[in-house]
Amino acid sequence: MITEPQPANLRLENWWGTPGQAQPFLKWVGGKGWLLPTIARLIPDSFRAYHEPFLGGGAVFFHIAPWVKRAYLSDSTPELIHTYQALQQDAERVISLLAEHADKDCAEHYNWTHMQPPEDIFEVAARMIYLNRTCFSGVHRVNKNGHFNTARDAWEILWGDAVRFLVA
Repeated sequence: MITEPQPANLRLENWWGTPGQAQPFLKWVGGKGWLLPTIARLIPDSFRAYHEPFLGGGAVFFHIAPWVKRAYLSDSTPELIHTYQALQQDAERVISLLAEHADKDCAEHYNWTHMQPPEDIFEVAARMIYLNRTCFSGVHRVNKNGHFNTARDAWEILWGDAVRFLVA
């Protein structure tokens, strides 16, 4: 049984390692990646902790992560926070589950996956990444019951590249 993260926060200390190592792996509506040149100029030279209330794909966090000792990452989407937590706990397990999705990828598997409730945060993470990479424009949309309801994208997915990207 998966419990809701309360509050939807993730505290990280020295999680990402060397500069340039990690990059956003999700497409997210409202992503701030295109604003990074402007945002980077506004970030002070030093600070004690980074607080991100709208994490999404994490473009700003991933940009400054090599120089951040403590980060508090938040979002109102529980599946998103579970995804980051699962990757923090056991990235190899998430990648393995994601590779299973890649092997089965087709319209039927997509439809089955978005209807099935995941059993643990590792399945949540693999499901979130799979659906994000295969749904229309990476739009994570849920209905009033909290069920994912974005249609599959028509473009062919380059799964080998997506899985290798997470490993790198």
